Amino acid sequence: MRLPRLLEGNMNELARLNPSRLSATVNLDPLSTATMLLPAGEPSVSVRQYVEIYKDDDSLGVYRVSSVRTAYGDSQEVSLEHGITVLEDCITPEDTELTGSFRSIISTLLSYQAVKLWQLGTVDVPDSESLTLTTSGDLCLQAVISLMEMVKGYGLFFDQTTSPWTLHVRRLEAEPSCECRMSRNANSVSIALDESELVTRVVSSMLPGGYQDGPTVDAWGVIARPLSIDGEATEAEAVKQAAEYLDTYKDPAITVEIDAVELAQLTGEGWDAFTAGKLCRTALPDFGVTVNERVNSLYYEDLLHAPQRVRLTLATAVRTVQGVLSGINRAQRETTKIVHKNSVKIIKNEKDLLVQAEKLIAQAEDLILLARRVDVQAEEIQLKVSKNGVISAINLSPESVKISSDKIVLDGETIVQLLQGAVVNVTVLNADEADIPNLYGTNAEFNNLTVNGDGADWLDKTVVTRGRGVDSVGKQIINYLDHNGNPQSVGVVIDVSTYNLPTDTIHYLGSE
Repeated sequence: MRLPRLLEGNMNELARLNPSRLSATVNLDPLSTATMLLPAGEPSVSVRQYVEIYKDDDSLGVYRVSSVRTAYGDSQEVSLEHGITVLEDCITPEDTELTGSFRSIISTLLSYQAVKLWQLGTVDVPDSESLTLTTSGDLCLQAVISLMEMVKGYGLFFDQTTSPWTLHVRRLEAEPSCECRMSRNANSVSIALDESELVTRVVSSMLPGGYQDGPTVDAWGVIARPLSIDGEATEAEAVKQAAEYLDTYKDPAITVEIDAVELAQLTGEGWDAFTAGKLCRTALPDFGVTVNERVNSLYYEDLLHAPQRVRLTLATAVRTVQGVLSGINRAQRETTKIVHKNSVKIIKNEKDLLVQAEKLIAQAEDLILLARRVDVQAEEIQLKVSKNGVISAINLSPESVKISSDKIVLDGETIVQLLQGAVVNVTVLNADEADIPNLYGTNAEFNNLTVNGDGADWLDKTVVTRGRGVDSVGKQIINYLDHNGNPQSVGVVIDVSTYNLPTDTIHYLGSE
């Protein structure tokens, strides 16, 4: 198979990449995505660079790097989004109403690109139908998807071999062109039915008799929903809109998941090839089941070692802006406003909206009252923890904070303006002027004391207390600090053995 190509801004190749893992999800509706794992030694990949990926030798398209997680010396985990994501780099003007043919409106949306990377190609939607799209600062891609919702049976298709890339809007096929069979190319098949959006009757004052039934009301029973119809519509237009809506929701939504094998390269048969947008026949004759549903998504788990293995998702679910955009990793999620004279929309009754608004206001008022009850300057806040009869408590009041416990541990630098206590045990006490200008106390106990850089200890000397004529007797200089902390020295007699003079022993704090 062809290796992924790292591309520069003008789509010239920078390098071939050798990933150890590569997977991709190709969707009919934007966005298609891919992920790859690059081992150590591969070129460094950055966000917003482009990478073209392949299935065997066929290109799956050019993708833009949306995120990179690098484990240095080990690997790079790269997430990619299909190149149509560049339309998220531009927005529509505020309060813009675009009216005209589908072609003219989508051309205007593409004109908002700062750098034109996409041009319009084939448009199968007839120019005779007039549409109106209202936007206000929406992402251009979001606006394009909203426009696609206004026309049924069409899909977006991309050609990235041109410069600029070409965006086509083509009619989706109405007859199956590929097939899955358990005995041929399907390993497993699961089919899910969802009746959450099933509707067999719509109700509106614009309709004759106030309601209209769909073609499956006898099969599923009456499932009624309100229908909002343009107040300026004629009765015939209202009936047509109701019929279109009922035709869309007349049956439960079907989702088919198939673990399949693409055999087209071996057989050369188009029926063995799967692409997004194709109508696929799932034939299970052993179970008496045959369904025709559109291929909405293809997931290739291992494009490196098993590119022919694919998980298909076939579905009839109606596209919505929220559903389509759920895979787009962007902060902006506002739904584009759509105005279309032939569109059918279900909206909430105005009275229901007012009721909801009143409930929200009431909830907000309750929250305000609750907040007022929490007074951050309360008279007293007390926290208690107890275990095995031992209680630790923190009591906070406007005047003081009291902490009671057998042991209190302060882990980190602690700044104290005034510290009082019966017993204070300190490993290191820095009484320098910058930290503690004055140190007072009744009792202090030190194992080691240093004063002005010199070690201080308790010393004692025998000295003459009274007498004359001892100047010639041997003496020693004693250094000490006076009561003001100033260094002083004094000479004392040290040898009085030959004199019968009165002596005494003095004790002092100093150094020898």
